[in-house]
Amino acid sequence: MNFNFIISHLQFFLVGSVMTIELTVLSLLFGSVLGVLLALCKLSKNKLINLPAGFYIWIFRGTPLILQL
Repeated sequence: MNFNFIISHLQFFLVGSVMTIELTVLSLLFGSVLGVLLALCKLSKNKLINLPAGFYIWIFRGTPLILQL
């Protein structure tokens, strides 16, 4: 197998790998913060906070992942 193409374009692969790692970390952080906030809102006894959070959770649980993407 000829790896000349990969070796000649290694810098692009490295930049892409770093960007992928950055997006993954940011997505995990954002998703975790949003999930905790929505869970706390859902546990609230205040209906003005509980109902919209419950509706948001209901919508995202009920739709396929490919549709959300």
